[in-house]
Amino acid sequence: MTGKLTDELKRSTRGLVELCATREEYESQEETPGYFAYNAFGIIANRKFCRHLAESAQASAIFLFQDISDLKRYDLPIGSFCRTVTEEAILNKESILHHESEEFASNLIRDVKPWSRAVYGDYQMIQNMRVHSPLNLQLWSLRKVWDAQHSVAYMRVILAILKGYAATQHRNDGIALGAAIRGLRWLTIGIHKEDTNAGFFESDAYRKLDAVPDFVNQVIEIIELAPVPIEGTRKPNPANQAYIHNGLADLVYESLMNASQVIGSRDLMWTVQHNTVWIEIFEHTDQRSKHKAIVQSLIVRRFFEQIRRMDGSGPNYVGVRAVGIVLNMVGVEPAARQNSLPCERAIYKFARQWAVENYLQLKNERPDMARVLLVGSLEFDSETRRIAKRYSGWGKEEGPREFIDLEEPN
Repeated sequence: MTGKLTDELKRSTRGLVELCATREEYESQEETPGYFAYNAFGIIANRKFCRHLAESAQASAIFLFQDISDLKRYDLPIGSFCRTVTEEAILNKESILHHESEEFASNLIRDVKPWSRAVYGDYQMIQNMRVHSPLNLQLWSLRKVWDAQHSVAYMRVILAILKGYAATQHRNDGIALGAAIRGLRWLTIGIHKEDTNAGFFESDAYRKLDAVPDFVNQVIEIIELAPVPIEGTRKPNPANQAYIHNGLADLVYESLMNASQVIGSRDLMWTVQHNTVWIEIFEHTDQRSKHKAIVQSLIVRRFFEQIRRMDGSGPNYVGVRAVGIVLNMVGVEPAARQNSLPCERAIYKFARQWAVENYLQLKNERPDMARVLLVGSLEFDSETRRIAKRYSGWGKEEGPREFIDLEEPN
């Protein structure tokens, strides 16, 4: 029966779109052809139907969305169908959405991307779906069943929608895109639960984290090349909230916070926190990239605000961890920071000063919280009562250490 319905949908998409009543006409409850066409969009949002369509009748969905774009029928109740069929296309690794990836051999499918262009390429259509759009998937729940390939497929969905957003003048403020980007942080939660003794870098948790910087840089590239310019700002501005830029900053900040909880060898922790995330955002930088500079500044602002908050309310686990991440990523000695970006030097100075003034008192009063600051290769030298950062050495030799001299509590 499902197969017959998808066959019928493929033959009827144009007529369905042309006939469908508007919401006002539908609410008049007159049983016209347009009334029944409106109901048909509710029927095809059925999850079992969408699962079959994603598996065996993907052309039907492509034709339907193409007809909506061609006729500019953005008022149709298509959101629930689009969101559900997107979830099923992501779950089914044999769907055309997955075959549009660079990993697959079909150059035509990869280059043309028929599914992504039809389903996600018209931003006006996505915009009018509102809360029912594929930008509003419940990742906090889906992360439990999605592996790394599923997660990367959803990132490509967001990128396809962003390209449509970048190409149109008829767009909103991007708040939905920013929220969807921010929501990807759910995918990196729990990475610290993975076994770091064997196969860690092949685990789904690590591969999800590893996909984040590449996604962020792709978003920035799309923004940089946008046919219709996308504005951004480094500072809060009521007239321009820079939702996409802020979404990226939140995603990177939360990913770093999650990565900092991984406990393993010094080299493994450095690879996870610095080489996988930090260096890809802060050191592989095109100085001409205005938007990357904005995102970098907004990430640093997240750390600054988290640390500054402790001045008023006292130390907390999140703020103390933020201090540790900065010191572990940027280093602890001022002379070693000369080649860092200005925003890195600024947050380093702020985090270091907090550690100098507060760490020993925190260690005396809340030793459990003080241990949270010792992220990655940071350690406490009990003999000299200093924070030390140890670097890897050659072979079995211990590497050099940098130190922070701490103020004794009054």
